[in-house]
Amino acid sequence: MAETVSQAGWVENFLQVALDSQNYYLISAGATSILFRSMVGGVNDQSVLTYDPNLYRHWRVRHDQSSNAVSFETSADGDAWTTRKTATAAFSLTAVKFYLMAGAWGTGNGNPGAAKYDNFQFIASSTPLPPPSCTPPTSLIISEFRFRGSGGPADEFIEFYNNSDSAITVCTADQSSGWALAARSADGTSASTLFVIPAGTIIPGRGHFLAVNDSPDGYSLKDYAAGAGSNATGDLIYTGGIEDNSGIALFKTSNSSNFTTANRLDAVGFTGSSGAIPDLYREGSGLNPIGSINGEYTFVRNIPNGSGGVPSDTNNNSSDFLFLSTNGGVFGGTASKLGAPGPENLFSPIVRSVMPLLFVDDTVTGSVPPNRVRDLTSDPANNSTYGTLSIRRRVVNNTGTSVTRLRFRITGITTFPVPSGTADMRARTSTAVTISNVNDANTCATLGTPSYPPCSVTVQGTTLERPPGQPSGGGYNSTLMVTLPQPLAAGASLNVQWLLGLQQTGSFQFFIIVEALP
Repeated sequence: MAETVSQAGWVENFLQVALDSQNYYLISAGATSILFRSMVGGVNDQSVLTYDPNLYRHWRVRHDQSSNAVSFETSADGDAWTTRKTATAAFSLTAVKFYLMAGAWGTGNGNPGAAKYDNFQFIASSTPLPPPSCTPPTSLIISEFRFRGSGGPADEFIEFYNNSDSAITVCTADQSSGWALAARSADGTSASTLFVIPAGTIIPGRGHFLAVNDSPDGYSLKDYAAGAGSNATGDLIYTGGIEDNSGIALFKTSNSSNFTTANRLDAVGFTGSSGAIPDLYREGSGLNPIGSINGEYTFVRNIPNGSGGVPSDTNNNSSDFLFLSTNGGVFGGTASKLGAPGPENLFSPIVRSVMPLLFVDDTVTGSVPPNRVRDLTSDPANNSTYGTLSIRRRVVNNTGTSVTRLRFRITGITTFPVPSGTADMRARTSTAVTISNVNDANTCATLGTPSYPPCSVTVQGTTLERPPGQPSGGGYNSTLMVTLPQPLAAGASLNVQWLLGLQQTGSFQFFIIVEALP
């Protein structure tokens, strides 16, 4: 930087090295300050100093391969450099974009001056250096997948889940390029890499990472909701495909010669073939084959009741995964449970076990109004031949920050197919209702009119999220969202209800987990 914009007002000159809008390194100078920013995964870490145009005449962003540190440096003469800020290099670059920009906003001046840049250099090794070695974390598992869908054999996705409370950064011990997801052939005679999750990729604690097939007639669920205003598009896309009734494995290396059980993070596959390759691409008892029939189905990890949203991981595919479809049908001789695909990516809501679900009225039991309401009105068109059951709770935001996106995922439900004497329940969209004579002091104090018992409160409805279409109603893995007119503040609460249609009466269970985003 040789000369900055000289006019008063909002001025900015900056140097940016960027992967995308959520991952970049930036040095920016204005009239009175200079800013050094590391933005990784949308999380801003920055330092601001008083700007001296002579002292900070030269800028550079430097990556030290040995320490994996990014240094933000300035110099008065271009020879002696001072480090102003350091950050860990936390994302991989497949291409480099440099922005050299200058501007003046709000000056009211048609001739705002200029910023002059000279002697710009990009210095790198003639051959790319390998990523630094590390001890890879081991908490990433395959949480949901399908090798075919309603759109045909390319309608695939693979969802990964960070089964820990801490963020993980993809890294390798052998300095290879990342973690490979490899697929075997259906006959079990060969296997090959499908894609690589690049070294430096960050997956938050309890967060997800989504890979999707981008071939023609590929992944069809890109409009399923993720974060506020975003959908479940792929964090990584691939082409090609996975053979029906085969198997996949995630390795903590991209070097295929190191694809061994010791380097395997997770695997899931089908029965039907035996030997070293099939055994490497499944865990324990494999899944029952489902043929080669198109359908709106998925395999998703079972979330045991009372686990706090933690999925089953017993290293036995047959007990860890549920086979679900939107019609509860039979595919290739294998029966599915009623449910829906629910792919999640880096921007999807995260399980929040700290957000309790309390009775709307704690002065009565959970089986009576207003906590549970039975309506006998028959409504066959909405999967409610024997009426409905409304379950109502007060959810409390104990995350410590405001919540902008709130939904509930069904992890346990008695639904089609069920034996006689067991209820067949189908999740439905519901609307808000107002209830009176609530005698719970806490509910009245936070949400009631008046603010003391007995009071009246509003119970918000929930919406069954689509796609996929669920003409038979929601089941396992279906999600129901509540519209928040404004962020739910830390410590605040909200009354919600889940409406269940009854296609058969009997004993029942219904379990959900809370998913939310700040």
